[in-house]
Amino acid sequence: MSHIFISHSSRDTERAARLLTCLHANGFVETFLDFDKHAGLAPGADWERTLYREMAGAEEIMLGGQRHVFVDGGITPYNNPALIAALTAVLPCYRLAWETGPDKIRVISVGTIRFSLAAANKNVRRMWVGYNVPRILAALMQGIALEQDYLCRCLGQCIQGEELDSEIGNLEGAALPGRSWCSYVRYNRSCMGQAAEELLQKTPQLGELDAVHAIPLLREIGRTYAQEHVRIEHLI
Repeated sequence: MSHIFISHSSRDTERAARLLTCLHANGFVETFLDFDKHAGLAPGADWERTLYREMAGAEEIMLGGQRHVFVDGGITPYNNPALIAALTAVLPCYRLAWETGPDKIRVISVGTIRFSLAAANKNVRRMWVGYNVPRILAALMQGIALEQDYLCRCLGQCIQGEELDSEIGNLEGAALPGRSWCSYVRYNRSCMGQAAEELLQKTPQLGELDAVHAIPLLREIGRTYAQEHVRIEHLI
């Protein structure tokens, strides 16, 4: 049975309550409505963390009385909101018509940690279908995220970014054909090989898609990364 998250405004409280009753009457018992006394927000609960957790776990979401199926964008070309925002600003169809150029638009993209587990020590004979199946989703998500980052560096003038691979490097200051229509900054912490395996063994929550319980650790990782990599000249 689907897990349904009901989103509503304060003006639609009564309508949301009727919708919840209707869903329960039709067999949809795995629902979340913030003021539901049985499965809503508990008194004193961290409401923001609870809402994020419930929404991330929902397969369907109710908006304005309409039922929508939730599809995670992490494995689609819509995985990079910075690129989507920049395209919205310059493509004629959106009618914003921002002036392009590295000195006119700065795209700042913030990642959510890049994990790449070491496979060098694995026995190739053991890397069969059963080994790869549980890793397909992560491979798709990381692959599309890396490709979107790569495209941003090609479309714009890269100011800051980690090395993508040993062949193309980080493309900082690279003179690509044509005029760059933006400047680009990418912040993302990479955990590679053995270091990634050790971190995930120590804190397995980081490997979850909705790692809400790891938020304190993620904040600490972010602060450390920011101190090492974020510069005021990247932002202005």
